[in-house]
This record gives sequence, structure tokens and C-alpha cells, in this order.
Amino acid sequence: MARLNSLGYAVRVDQPGQMLRDYHTAKKYKKNGEFDRTYVTTRFYLQDAVFIVALSSDDTKLIDDVQMSVTNPYFSLFLGRRSLPPAADIFMGVFDEEAVSLLKKFDWQASDWYRKKNGASPLFIYADETLLSKGRIQIRNDNVISFSQMTGRKFNPRKEVGISIELPSTIEREIIQDHDAFDAVGED
Repeated sequence: MARLNSLGYAVRVDQPGQMLRDYHTAKKYKKNGEFDRTYVTTRFYLQDAVFIVALSSDDTKLIDDVQMSVTNPYFSLFLGRRSLPPAADIFMGVFDEEAVSLLKKFDWQASDWYRKKNGASPLFIYADETLLSKGRIQIRNDNVISFSQMTGRKFNPRKEVGISIELPSTIEREIIQDHDAFDAVGED
């Protein structure tokens, strides 16, 4: 856990998405296998959201390990629940640049319909306090101590800083983005 917690972490919100409320019914069984009852649960999902995540570290071995794990996962990747796999290729590359400065330059990844609707509205970047010196500070209780199924999940707080940025103009873009999420699928 300590190696992963040492990564610099920044997220840019390119398309905030909408909350979806989903109605579920589930069956509960007794320990002997007999049916007990049916109960109703409500779940919330974030739909149509687009985020760009940048991780940074001076430990190149750690970055290589993360790249290998994301591009060749042992289990299928999912977004919150196993029934929600990513809709496209999620890995965009390894860059020799600090996470926040990279996110300030990266092309806007929002859907065409969202771009038309929202024009050049500002984007928001949220990053570890060590990566951003100024901005709105918020405490997040997500610094992992343990994912143990025996003793329970445990987290420590960390400080996160949020800033808004304007979209980079075409002239300022130093990174040429030719990332096509559907390249991995092919043309069949």
C-alpha cells in the first residue's frame, strides 16, 4: 500500500456526468439455504462522466508496474462494480512531466455533444496537496491503510487541492493527442 500511496495523484474533470438512481431487488437466504425474504435497495451511479487521471512518481519502476497492471490486468477492470467495465481503452500513455502540468495541456476529452453544449467552460483539477500549492483545500478519507477482508477496509485522511483552469488553446498544446480509445477494438 505504501508504494501506491506514494504516487502523486491528480484528476481533471472533462465531463462531470449525471447521477443515475437505480432500483434493485435482492433475495436474502438463511444460512441453511432456505429463502428468507426479498428486499429493495437503491444504488446510485455516475453516468456519462469523463475524467483524466495522472499519476506521478520519481520511482520509474513503480510507474512501469502501474502501467503493466492497467494495460494487462489480472482481472477485468471495472468502474465501481464488476458489471460496469470501462467503455473504452483507459490508458493514454506515460509522459515525462509532472501530473498537474500535464493535465493543464492535455486535450479536452469530453463527448462532442457535451462540447457543443458547454463551449469553453473552465475545467477543474483536483490533486494531492503536494502537487498544487494554491487552491481550495478539502480533506478526503481515501489514503489506503488496508483492503483486508478480515479486518475491514481502513483509510487515513489526505489533503486535496482543487483549481479551475481554462481550456488550452490549440497554439499552446505541446502534446499531440492521437489517442483513439477504439483502436484496440479494430474495424470489424
